[in-house]
Amino acid sequence: MGDLELKRKSSIRAVLLSLIWPGTGHFYLGQAKKAGIFVILYLIFLSLIAKNIFSPSAQSPYQLFFLDIAMIIFYFLVTIEASIQGLLFNKKNSTVLTPRNRLKVYGLSVLVGLIFVFNLPGLLSFYLARYVVQISWVNSESMKPTLNKWDTFLVDKSIYRRSPPQRGDIIVFIDPNNPRRYMIKRLVALGGEEVEIRNGKILIDDHPVSIPGAQDIYYLNDGRWGNRGEKVKVPSDHLYVLGDNTVKSKDSRYWGFVPQKYFRGKAVLFGKNAEQENVKTNSISVKVGIQVAFPNLQFDRPVDLASPQDGTKRLFVLEQPGRIRVFENNPDVAEAGVFLDITQEIFAGHMEEGLLGLAFHSQFKENGFFYIDYTSGNPRRTVIARYRVDPRNPNRADQTSKTILLEIVQPFGNHKGGQLAFGPDGFLYIAMGDGGSGGDPYKNGQNRKSFLGKILRIDVDNPLPEKNYGIPPDNPFVGNQEGFKEEIYAYGFRNPWRFSFDPLTGWLWAADVGQDKPYEEIDIVQKGKNYGWNIMEGSHCFKPPEGCTRLGLELPIWEYTADQGRCITGGYVYRGRALPELYGAYIYGDFMSGKIWALYYDGKTRPQNHLLADNPVLYPASFGVDADGEIFICSYDGHIYQLRLIR
Repeated sequence: MGDLELKRKSSIRAVLLSLIWPGTGHFYLGQAKKAGIFVILYLIFLSLIAKNIFSPSAQSPYQLFFLDIAMIIFYFLVTIEASIQGLLFNKKNSTVLTPRNRLKVYGLSVLVGLIFVFNLPGLLSFYLARYVVQISWVNSESMKPTLNKWDTFLVDKSIYRRSPPQRGDIIVFIDPNNPRRYMIKRLVALGGEEVEIRNGKILIDDHPVSIPGAQDIYYLNDGRWGNRGEKVKVPSDHLYVLGDNTVKSKDSRYWGFVPQKYFRGKAVLFGKNAEQENVKTNSISVKVGIQVAFPNLQFDRPVDLASPQDGTKRLFVLEQPGRIRVFENNPDVAEAGVFLDITQEIFAGHMEEGLLGLAFHSQFKENGFFYIDYTSGNPRRTVIARYRVDPRNPNRADQTSKTILLEIVQPFGNHKGGQLAFGPDGFLYIAMGDGGSGGDPYKNGQNRKSFLGKILRIDVDNPLPEKNYGIPPDNPFVGNQEGFKEEIYAYGFRNPWRFSFDPLTGWLWAADVGQDKPYEEIDIVQKGKNYGWNIMEGSHCFKPPEGCTRLGLELPIWEYTADQGRCITGGYVYRGRALPELYGAYIYGDFMSGKIWALYYDGKTRPQNHLLADNPVLYPASFGVDADGEIFICSYDGHIYQLRLIR
């Protein structure tokens, strides 16, 4: 065989092998080290691809796009390099022509060929089943917070080759009436499910569910009036959608059955608004419902629920008018006794005043101490007081054991904060609002000489001679010469109505109620930090409305606006066992909209927020946890609710 012919054949073989699996062409040419490097690089690409395929939310659309481009460039460069090496192939120093080495190469070729056959559908799906579509028209104003004109979507069908579409996904399919037009819709129900529209809400198989963007819906696909409770059954080979938006202009309120054969993939927001909206449109991976936890009990404006963690399996519920009730943590419980009644001491000239907070001492089983936060009058003030349980009756407090720890004068009737909680350090943390009115007229949030607009931290076990509590020595303003309150742990809050500690990480999660827009925010609170109010509201300038300085201010990890709710209620990081799908998520809600969310945040990656429930008759005033870490919801309608999976 001539040298030129050998070079030509070697180049062709090297190229073909490289196309099957990068690196094999170089192995054929006897370049084992270079081949190994290419194989390792290709395996890295495959691992990134697998991560994206099997966990679509793990990467942003931009990473997804550039990964595709990088993969194609990698294939191209390796193939070109293999072709060049084939042309430079030298018969004299090659080992490839020996029978033994030839057997190795052919055996490896068969192996990678089989791998390629199994890998080909995935590769083709990756390169051919993705395309970009852009919204050209928006019909419904109510859908614009989710989708906007000129938003761009990356359509990825490859995801659904490995997992089916899920309720809440934004999907792309061919318009059954015009095969040249693609449509973008929200997936509501899968084949075989029964859909009902009742009082503007969606029920699937008789279970209420929350679908992003589906609000105040009154029509089924054939135009029948949904308030009468009609239902439709989705055929097994169809999907049921509502229209968030379309490509190439079609009514965005479209409802109906779509044959699965027209389905083309999931739409992942890629262009304008991608950073914020991509989180909003994440798939709903679990069905979550809300049920009354204790059907036989009714409370008067319940605003908190707590467990004493003393092994008794009891729960304590605060009623805002001034009572604490106690009962067994049993869904069949029939009675909740009065543990403490201070209604005569309460001043409640505003709906945000009353008995607001409860915390049990970490040694409650031994010392019987518990602490409450309430508002009183003459003058209008917040009172932090300690009581002791009656030693003769564990279900009654000793009314005479009251010790006042702290009293803080309040200028107005709103923004009282109210949360009490013991941190992992054993100190008592206290939430204080900015004093009320609107816009913080006295600038209390930024005034470190005031208790208002702060989260305080005190030592209840080592009181100072002149106080009924002590100051933790590592509080950020201990020993200052400017007159700053040494009790301050963090500042710059408007109304941190509810905060909690994650028992696993120790993080302090606080939800701060917004003002005008409003911007409802969630903060991870750290010692000595300034959380911005009233310079900023959330991550936006407040005073001044533009051009404010963010220097030295901590921005929230999450915020939402009035389209989702107007009064955030902070909750807890879920560490229970009944809902493993929610483990590690921060569960919170909105008092005005009745929505409940799960927010996933690890401090490293962008937060992921999931709507769990949307119930307009629910007024989540507070959340609570029992001894097992299970979460309860205190609703202003008088009931205690809990989340449950719909399986």
